Amino acid sequence: MNIVIEPAAREYILKKSVDKAINIRIKERPGIGRVGQAYYLSVQLGKIEPHQMHSFNKIVIDDTEVYYLDRLPEIFKSITVKIEKMLFFKNLVASGDK
Repeated sequence: MNIVIEPAAREYILKKSVDKAINIRIKERPGIGRVGQAYYLSVQLGKIEPHQMHSFNKIVIDDTEVYYLDRLPEIFKSITVKIEKMLFFKNLVASGDK
């Protein structure tokens, strides 16, 4: 699996994360009524908790530690981390190619 961090996202990570690290995982949005659950990629600043290390892999990309859920390579060929802007707020987002 290939992980790409866009330049703007890399600058944001280096500026905002004390650990110079991010973690990528799958989150679940609960379903309502007949609509089923939805799963999506989530990016958070910082390292993962030590008790979760058994479920994650670690790589270093451009001086940034990237922790990703060990199931992700089975689902995605590549993941891109980028910045999403809304008004004055910035947020890290991940998109995956299957």
